[in-house]
Amino acid sequence: MKKIILITVVLLFWGCGNEKGAFLEEYESKSDYATTVNKLKESIKQEGLEFLGEIDRKKIAEENGMRLKENSVFLFDNQKAATKLIECNPSFALDLPLRVVIWRGYEGDVHLEYTNPEYWSLKHNIKDSDCLKILDQAVVSMKNIADNTTK
Repeated sequence: MKKIILITVVLLFWGCGNEKGAFLEEYESKSDYATTVNKLKESIKQEGLEFLGEIDRKKIAEENGMRLKENSVFLFDNQKAATKLIECNPSFALDLPLRVVIWRGYEGDVHLEYTNPEYWSLKHNIKDSDCLKILDQAVVSMKNIADNTTK
């Protein structure tokens, strides 16, 4: 019994690391939080994408009597591309609209993070050449957004 408890405790702590997965892209911003948010919204427009909204996790935490440093998820999309991807595999709707999180670290540093769209071709088993081209374009757009937002 003691061995089972020990193994469980070790596995729990081992799985709670702060390491990122291979398909998460993270950038550190050279600007403060508010400026980074404004730059993100402008970068989304520059890429020809539609800004859909923001989920303010800090505000939600405060409304529930909890504390959280600035952390917001931003939603945006290209409706035609999204529709084509969902036609390729309906499960794609789980990853759309596109999302970026901007968060403040413990030392005041501001980060932008997103899932690399290349991952979706594996996750949703995409083999259609038109859909793969859309994903290639999404990789470029997301990188442009991150670069322009965090410089």
